[in-house]
Amino acid sequence: GLDAMWSRADDEPPAARRAHVAEALAWAVTAGARAARAPVTIVVDDIDFIDGASRNAFADLASRPPPLPALLVVTYAPGTSPVPPLASEAWTLGPLPPETFAHLLPPPAGAAPRALPPLHVEQLLAWVREGAEPPPERLGDLIARRIERLSPEARQALHAMAVWGDDASLGDLKAMLPGTLDLGPALQQLDRSRVATLGHGGARIAHPLLRRIVFSSIPAQRKHELFARAAELRPAAALEVRARQGAHGGSAFEALSLLEVLAARRAAADDLVGSISALRHALDLTRRQLHRDELDDPVSAMLVFARKLAESLVAAGKFTDADGVLREALGNAPPTSTHRARLLGVLATVAQARNNGEEARKFVEEAMRVARQSNAGGILPLLEKIQAEIKVA
Repeated sequence: GLDAMWSRADDEPPAARRAHVAEALAWAVTAGARAARAPVTIVVDDIDFIDGASRNAFADLASRPPPLPALLVVTYAPGTSPVPPLASEAWTLGPLPPETFAHLLPPPAGAAPRALPPLHVEQLLAWVREGAEPPPERLGDLIARRIERLSPEARQALHAMAVWGDDASLGDLKAMLPGTLDLGPALQQLDRSRVATLGHGGARIAHPLLRRIVFSSIPAQRKHELFARAAELRPAAALEVRARQGAHGGSAFEALSLLEVLAARRAAADDLVGSISALRHALDLTRRQLHRDELDDPVSAMLVFARKLAESLVAAGKFTDADGVLREALGNAPPTSTHRARLLGVLATVAQARNNGEEARKFVEEAMRVARQSNAGGILPLLEKIQAEIKVA
């Protein structure tokens, strides 16, 4: 997580901070190989889902490996590898052909002529063990129906696991759930159904897809209560966890504050993808607040996060996405406001990056006019700098 990275100076450039993390990982691999006197094997499952700072570190390790025998194995969804592998290095995991599993399933479940992913086959096998009803066609529907079959107590325990995350202890779950709930039988049912797994470290939902489907099935009020309780139980959790708890179980102001800090820290760790994700969540949250009373000025909050998101998109080279965010925000910005002037300034930067100097000049001139009308002279030096960098063909 990001909290562990903040022992160095806050003003250290993102590229330098990333290099230090990569250097530390390479040192750890080298030290492990020397201590074991054997080749090192590193396995990273779902590298496209881990935090950006760690993903960058593994990518840098693969790009500049230390001089020792080592094997790095990663799994990821197609097209999401942080380092494009050579053709001879990649192995595509495809669905299972029907002849490998059809004999295990009675009709009609076993009559499907199509290949299926292993998880789908596993869920089909569980379905036929639990009843004789024909299974749903889609994997998501199949999982959702299996969850509906569970007892109310087991579903409540599953909801708590989805909110808490991996390896929730028995004490954690008891503290999140009603005191009248008999947790032991509920966990045993989840374990038997292989929806969750139990171990010495605690309980966890068996697969990320199951967790997402469980999470989407939690009623809104119950989800808010569970996140609020989780925040009470772990007030010193990692920033990423506190931001998620705040977004679902805290006040809108608290959630936006945490997401803003999270975005800044991710950017400082050279994790622009993660920073953009945090700012998107913040912008979505401000949009939901437009017709509520939790924020004093939800429109201003929305315009601020739209601009910050656009700036991060520009830094990542996603100019089309930035243009879309800015134009939507301009539709909500008052005609004479500092927000409008700042948005136009960023839009000028986007136009310049897309080699449209004439459009960039028009945007920055409009931004300067709005800044003067709104008595926002403090941003004129920045706009003048943007203007000086514009090149018109």
